[in-house]
Formats: sequence, structure tokens, C-alpha cells
Amino acid sequence: MPSIQKTFVIITLSALIVLPTLATAKSTNAANPNGQPSAVNPTASSGSDDLNQGAKNWKDKLSEFKEAKEADKIARLKELGVMLIENRISLLAKLKTRIQGMESLTAEEKNKLTSDIDTNIADLNTLKTKIAADTDLATLKADIKSIFEKFRVYMVVAPRNLGQSSTKQGMYILGRLEAIERQLQTMLDQNKNAGKDTSSIQLLIDQVNAKLADAKTQLAIAEEKFKLMTPANTEAAKTARDAGKAAMKQAKQDLKDAHSLLKQISEKLKAMSFASPSSSTLISPAISPSATATPTPTPSAS
Repeated sequence: MPSIQKTFVIITLSALIVLPTLATAKSTNAANPNGQPSAVNPTASSGSDDLNQGAKNWKDKLSEFKEAKEADKIARLKELGVMLIENRISLLAKLKTRIQGMESLTAEEKNKLTSDIDTNIADLNTLKTKIAADTDLATLKADIKSIFEKFRVYMVVAPRNLGQSSTKQGMYILGRLEAIERQLQTMLDQNKNAGKDTSSIQLLIDQVNAKLADAKTQLAIAEEKFKLMTPANTEAAKTARDAGKAAMKQAKQDLKDAHSLLKQISEKLKAMSFASPSSSTLISPAISPSATATPTPTPSAS
């Protein structure tokens, strides 16, 4: 039997699998029967980083419009409309910057996601220009209403792009774990060929393969569901978002479980290799993917 080089892998996947789940958002992005915008309070939270940080409080502007004399209502409503649009543009701009900074995404993936964001920003700016030019209250109210009903930045656009970027991050981590699994399987086969009992470790690797296979399936489901989200049909978007959220949650758990199992396998192979006087090479593939948590913009009625 040829000499066998005993090797094992030190897994250094720090801060692994911090994948976001998209919280449920209620469908409250409509205008009230009087033509005034509904009180929708968009928030976005993600630990220490908040995409909606710095958003202006539009509620005061809404109160000013309601209390204004008829001669001043158009001016007050225009101020409200501009603030609502600028809050959304600010959030989308921050989301674009975040996506561009995700090292686990390819240039093509980033361009696709940010292109959608750019389109929404451009359309919002066009609407802001129109609002500034409106001369009658009825037209102005209709344009303000469209901010909530046409764009749905908080309910659809931002969660959709966040969800898609999260699935890409998950797929990146999946690929890294698959690479480690292949290395460990090779090392296990070497020990088996050397006459060692590797049956218990093989069972663990089989479990890893099952977890990774399910993670791959769940990530594909999540990606498909998030892509189905459109402002045109909020109920369908909510259903798709919830399904994507559930699939992402399962994928995240699968990847965490696989990571834990790979660490166990690595330690067992390490002990098996050092038990032999001929143990030598230490392989440490600098694999440390980190998926940064992303926020979930969610509207809530107030």
C-alpha cells in the first residue's frame, strides 16, 4: 500500500451564516378615503446598522397639511410628498451601497440588483418633479397616493432586493461548505484506505451532504419566491415574501447544522491523524465567509 499523507482541515468559518429573514409586513400602503395618504410608519432595523436611519419624520408634515387653511393646503401637501419620496430614495441609496459592498456577490449579481434600485430611484425623482409642478389639490393627492400604491418601497422593493441578496450570500456560503466537505471526504478516504475504522465519521459526512442538499433546495425556492414580488399585486407579494422567508429560515438552519457537523468531522480527523506517528501535513484553507445581516424594511400602521 502506498504511503498516505495524513491531513485534516481546520475550519475557520468565523461569523458564519448570519442570513436575514424577512419579517412580515402588513399591507397598509394605501391612501384613506379622503384622498390623504395613510399613516404608514416605515422602519428598517438591523442591529447596529439601520437603512432607514436619518429618515425625516413626515407625521408633522401630515399634521400641518390637515390643519392648514385651504389656500395653504397645496404647499403643505407638496412638502409632505417631497419628504415621503426623499425618505424612500435615501433608504434605496443606502441599500444600493450595502449590496455593492457585499463581497460574496458577483459583479453581475450586484448590477442586477442595483439596476432595479436605480430604476425605482429614477421613477421616484420623476414623481417628485411632477408633485412640485402640480397646481390643483386633487391631482396632488393622487400623486401622493401613488407613492404608497405604485412604488411600495418598504413593503415590496426593499424586501425583494434584500431577500435576493441574502439568497446569493447563502449560495456563496453553501459553495464554501461544499468545498470543505469534499476535502474532508478525501481525507477520510485516505484514512479508510490506511485500514482505519472511519464508519462513524462517514455517517457524519452523509449528514452534512443531506443538510447541504436541502440548503441548496431551500435557497433556490427562496430566490424564486423573492423574484415574484411586485408592487402590482401586494397580496401575491406578501405570499411570496412569506414563502421566501420560510425557505431562507430553513436554509440558514441547514447551513448552520452543516457547519457544526463539519467542525466535528474535522476534530475527529485531526485526532485520527495525530494518533499516527506518520502524521504530517496540516491543511488550513483560509475559508472564512461572513454573510452580513441585512435589515428588513417593514411598514406598520400608526
